[in-house]
Amino acid sequence: MQIFIIAFLAGSVTMSALALFYMVITPLLARRYSAKGRYYAWLIIVIGLIISFRPQFDNPFVKITSTETTMPIIQAGNGTPFISPLDNPLPFSAASHISLSWWQIAAIVWLIGMIAFLACHTVKHYRFMKMAKRWSEAVTDKQTFGLFQNLKAELGISKQIGLYKCLSIGTPMLIGFSKPKILLPNTDFAWDELRFILNHELVHYKRKDLWYRCLVLSAKAIHWFNPLVYLMARAINTLCEISCDAEVVSSTDAETRRLYSETIIGVVKYQSKIKTALSTNFYGGKKGMKKRIFFIMDTGKKRAGAVIFCATLLLTFGTGMAFTVNAASPMKYEDPKILTNLETYSVAEYEKDIQDFKVSAPNLLSSGKYTQEEVDNTITIMEEELAKLKADNGKGDYVIYKPIDEKTWVDENGDIWSSGISMIGNYENAEIVSGYGGTVTFENGNAIDIGNYETKEELLSAVKAYCDAEVKAGNISQADADKIIADYR
Repeated sequence: MQIFIIAFLAGSVTMSALALFYMVITPLLARRYSAKGRYYAWLIIVIGLIISFRPQFDNPFVKITSTETTMPIIQAGNGTPFISPLDNPLPFSAASHISLSWWQIAAIVWLIGMIAFLACHTVKHYRFMKMAKRWSEAVTDKQTFGLFQNLKAELGISKQIGLYKCLSIGTPMLIGFSKPKILLPNTDFAWDELRFILNHELVHYKRKDLWYRCLVLSAKAIHWFNPLVYLMARAINTLCEISCDAEVVSSTDAETRRLYSETIIGVVKYQSKIKTALSTNFYGGKKGMKKRIFFIMDTGKKRAGAVIFCATLLLTFGTGMAFTVNAASPMKYEDPKILTNLETYSVAEYEKDIQDFKVSAPNLLSSGKYTQEEVDNTITIMEEELAKLKADNGKGDYVIYKPIDEKTWVDENGDIWSSGISMIGNYENAEIVSGYGGTVTFENGNAIDIGNYETKEELLSAVKAYCDAEVKAGNISQADADKIIADYR
């Protein structure tokens, strides 16, 4: 989980940096490249945010090493490798006790935030569509409908698109994916204004701008915690309208551009209170108005913007060269210790162990290391194991192994659980390989693997030496060092 979160955040940071860089240089690019080319270059960045993981390379500029605790790899007598957990708090409750790491908590918070973001916009969109359906009526005026059909033919659009007047909106807009429709406010537009408005919304439909907005909304949902993504979305919305304006007034004279600008200014006073992110907006806001008018009146020739598109594509996929996330290598054991002659419980012996554990339960609770739930679960599991052992009636089909020492035990499957010796494997007709090792993890996420040692005393000595060196280097406090050492006693 830690590797996933680090890789996800690295992708979010690098793509946000690229988006910020693109926003900064946009005024320079606008002098030479068309609004359409710059608009579709944003699409690459949006997709890069949605797919946050990049191809990774062996020699990155910045290497991020995951500090997720790695489990020691050991081998049973048949040569099959297994991975063993460390530091289980209670031997018999190992399978029932669940604890969450900070990385898992972060993942849960991120997932809840994304679901909440999507749920909020889903509800808003549903309310808007319901409102639009209730207060809309089809345009029946023959002249208006005839103009609409002629504009569709000029743009090469054959799909049926509805044309409605809606009493509850202030500006024209395009809505709907499977059944698209253009909504007009209940305003008497002049003939030229109506032509500009319909042409503008049909260009949005032809370019599939609603689907583009859907991708932007997805990127915002995934990176809901990242403020730069919201700035990016605003920049894209503004450029969407500017590029659409450019196509509407393409190959027109200055007078036509002036009339079109006046049409946009004319809808400033009409604004919808209820909005949805999955619609176009003929107006687009006062802040973007000055830019739109400027670019509408700009008759200079601009380059298509293929260079920008390709450069953005290369930079997006090239982020894998700048950042890579590697997992820490697992511990490798050499000259392992062989454990043999494992003993099993009799019914009487196991009953006594259960009774002893019940007697020691108050001390476990008072120490603060274990909760009542953990103790209760342990007792329940032990009693279930005892019932199975009694049912076996000495046949040997079901056995319970005795602990190897005070910190090492064997479960019903023949699996060893330990905070010192670590092993998973079946013990029947197998040599069992193990060793002493551990992982020291600090609050800042750094971790170090220590091991393998033949005895736990050797492991404790190695942990002390490491902590003393870290204290002298000023990396950790003496209190932190004492706490780490105490965990290995």
